[in-house]
Amino acid sequence: MHHIDLQPRASQYRNISRYLHFLSALMILFLILISSTTQGAVIQNDETRIIRIIRIEGIDRIEKELILSELLSREGERLSADNVEADRRHLNRLGIFRSVEISERIDAEGAVLTITVVPRGRYLPLVDMGSSDGNSFSLGGGIQSSDLFGGGLIFSGSARTGGENRLQIQLENPKFRSSLLDFQFSLQGINRFNDLDKFREGSVHTEFRLSRRLSENLHAGGLMGWVCLNSNRPDITLSRTRTDQIPELGFFLDYDDRNKMVIANKGWNNEIQVSRHGLSGISESAYWELTLDFRRYQPLTERHGLFLSALSRTRTGNIGQEVPVHQYFHLGGTNTVRGWHRDSGRGKNEFIGTAEYRYRVMEPKKVLTGRFGDSVFIGLELSLFADAGKAWGNSRGPGNDRFMSGYGIGLKLLMPFVNVIRLEFAFGEPGEGIFPCFAVTPKAEKQRERIR
Repeated sequence: MHHIDLQPRASQYRNISRYLHFLSALMILFLILISSTTQGAVIQNDETRIIRIIRIEGIDRIEKELILSELLSREGERLSADNVEADRRHLNRLGIFRSVEISERIDAEGAVLTITVVPRGRYLPLVDMGSSDGNSFSLGGGIQSSDLFGGGLIFSGSARTGGENRLQIQLENPKFRSSLLDFQFSLQGINRFNDLDKFREGSVHTEFRLSRRLSENLHAGGLMGWVCLNSNRPDITLSRTRTDQIPELGFFLDYDDRNKMVIANKGWNNEIQVSRHGLSGISESAYWELTLDFRRYQPLTERHGLFLSALSRTRTGNIGQEVPVHQYFHLGGTNTVRGWHRDSGRGKNEFIGTAEYRYRVMEPKKVLTGRFGDSVFIGLELSLFADAGKAWGNSRGPGNDRFMSGYGIGLKLLMPFVNVIRLEFAFGEPGEGIFPCFAVTPKAEKQRERIR
């Protein structure tokens, strides 16, 4: 009589159960936040107040006319706290102003709104530095512009070297309410040794997104992309030439009502994306991918807040057949599930959840004088965090499909000029101690990238 070992199956069911319980708990938290009330606008609704004058300070006449055309608040109409809050959020998120303040003054004839903005410099140097779970620290620089050639385009271009050699370019138009379409273009060229999958990589990744505003905070659009990746090992790529060409087509729905684009502390940033990777006759790759990315920034008091995120990516096909090996998701390390060794989990699908309690020790403030100082701000934030995640599907190698969780404490330098510098200490993997983590990009953004 054959003996049937039920232990692996029971262990698998326990892992799935933990994953479902964590996902359910996270969704309950999201629902609670949706139904809860957040901090309201300073300006209160009053049906008796009419906006008599809107004053714009800090910019010249032409830009004043542009701002006036972008406002929901209008002269001669009733004052609305909701409109004022939406205007403040909208102007902050355009990416062309360093700061936006809206104040109200009441006189006998009505309300006077004063909008004070501080423009970003047209051309400013850019510090480019970072590290990933597969490569050590790299450093470089570049240039950024909030008004490229006077055409109103937002541009950044940089290069860095060290743990990896990377050249990247990004170009987009500010998301004006009056714009018919919004676009984003990105290009990355990378040369490195991939320490997770153990091969020498040379790759170019380009993506173009085109979207249309459906409502104040909702956008829908399509994307086109292309990945060209060369490997020194034939078992990494699907192509016999050791160079994979992977075109991408997809569409997305994006809801974003954050109060700021960089270092936000209030609002939602959610995206649902469906994409097709590989086309018949062009690429050996052929798979679909569904991405669900939900992020909530919840203020509690002036300095205290919560951050919650849930990222799920699932794919059709099999690794080594329709999905190339270099598209594995690797979990563990600084930018996925902290408190675990990198590559503790791997697979063609992934789920990552994060909860952080944040305390703003110091708001970002100017530390240098002069024109260069207009972009050099430094703030400080403490955090307590917990991560959980799972990678599954066609896993092979050292990683597996177990459910992982970790927790720890962190310190963030808030630097709009660089973004965020994170120094964290995490626990999680059984039998291991403290895992130090260092990164230059917010985890919620970095975990969306292939190289993270």
